[in-house]
Amino acid sequence: MDVDPFRQPVRPAIWAAALSALLGAGGLIMQLVGLVSPDAVVNVDVVPASIVLAFLAIAGALLALGLGVATLVLAIVVTVRGRGPLRRGGIVLLVAWALSLSVSFSASGDVSGAAAAVSRAAGVLETVVDLLQSVLLLVGAVVLLRGVAEVRRQREAVGEV
Repeated sequence: MDVDPFRQPVRPAIWAAALSALLGAGGLIMQLVGLVSPDAVVNVDVVPASIVLAFLAIAGALLALGLGVATLVLAIVVTVRGRGPLRRGGIVLLVAWALSLSVSFSASGDVSGAAAAVSRAAGVLETVVDLLQSVLLLVGAVVLLRGVAEVRRQREAVGEV
């Protein structure tokens, strides 16, 4: 099937690659920080510092949410309109996004015995899924960038840039 290289969604693919690389790198950094110091708790006795930290945490969460939604929309556009490596990269990003919805665990209160073991196992599973999601975001970015390079080569072969 001949595909017109000028109808490929190159700009959305570039933006999706950039955003997914940013989210993937940020996710890996957060996981590494959690692995290095899993019980690190910010203990701030000063109320203004606590308020600043709370606002920074909220701003970071909103930024990650916005970038995640933008990446999702761009991945859908690239998957629907793209061909070859662009479509494969978009699919990888969609899988990574779906992973973020699949596993989430929290435990509160006093857990002991078997419940504590299940809690630890679920926490490990959540960490593994988060790491996998970050890696998939980075892999998707690489696949998209390779697809963009291929589309540009096809455009040059046609004779128009």
